[in-house]
Amino acid sequence: MLKVAKVKVAKDIEMGTSKQLRIHLLGHFRLTFNNQPVEGLQADRYQSLLAYLILCAQTPQPRAQVAGVFWPETTGKKAKTNLRRELHRFRQILPDADQFVYVSPQTIQWQPQSPFWSDVNEFEAKIAQAAAQQSAARVESLQRAVELCQGELLPTCYDDWIEPERHRLHQLLLNTLSDLSVALAELGDYRGAIAHTQRLLQLDPLHESGYLALMKYHAQQGERATALQVYHQ
Repeated sequence: MLKVAKVKVAKDIEMGTSKQLRIHLLGHFRLTFNNQPVEGLQADRYQSLLAYLILCAQTPQPRAQVAGVFWPETTGKKAKTNLRRELHRFRQILPDADQFVYVSPQTIQWQPQSPFWSDVNEFEAKIAQAAAQQSAARVESLQRAVELCQGELLPTCYDDWIEPERHRLHQLLLNTLSDLSVALAELGDYRGAIAHTQRLLQLDPLHESGYLALMKYHAQQGERATALQVYHQ
């Protein structure tokens, strides 16, 4: 019984269910605290600010810089006033905000060691974990990574700052799908390799090496006609 409990705790930690604050940014925005939805952060501005702070969590962000990112067409003083006002409201809405966001007169920083889970961080962590693994363990980590990526980063956000991050994560997903397909094929799972390569091509219809890989996997399955169809496509 104790062994089962330990396994459950370990799995909870890996899946992030032991964390108080859970943040979904890939494909849709969802924020829960102690398994309850957090209301009040529906505004795109707050969602964008939260995503920005999480993605930049390793480095304290100068307040003037953040103000310039979110109010680029406003004078420096006005932009800082806007940031101060919105940050105050943001911290009122976010549960236990002081635990997650450190604010000084000069900087703002999301606390990377605070008890939170985000799909973006988990996505990148699983990819890094897979790089040090082999065979079935590597496949499991890569599969978990692609499962987490349910869509692009904050699709309703149109701020300039997010486009490079959105592109970076998109490319990371394409590479992960390619790596996963190769790893599955090496284990003889050509059906799985085909499925993930097809997802890759849905996301990037001009991915030439993806078509070549798809033809190869169909051929390995003895599906010559399908491989020829992919070639003509």
